[in-house]
Amino acid sequence: MEERIYREYGITYEECLEYRQEEFDVEFAESEIKRANGKLNNAEFVAKAPEKLVNAEKEKLLKFTELAEKLKASIASL
Repeated sequence: MEERIYREYGITYEECLEYRQEEFDVEFAESEIKRANGKLNNAEFVAKAPEKLVNAEKEKLLKFTELAEKLKASIASL
């Protein structure tokens, strides 16, 4: 299998695993971005939730957006 991956894609098995892990991490980060955006775009949530909770969602959104961008750049460089 390792030989086939190298022959077909020109990368080692370890590089393939790294790529798949980063791809999975991007998918997770994007799901968290979608979830945070859903909460923050819900006017009722923003109006009723404590400011601390709203700020925590904003921080999560920023954190996962930055993470997704870094991971996408890392994948592009593989």
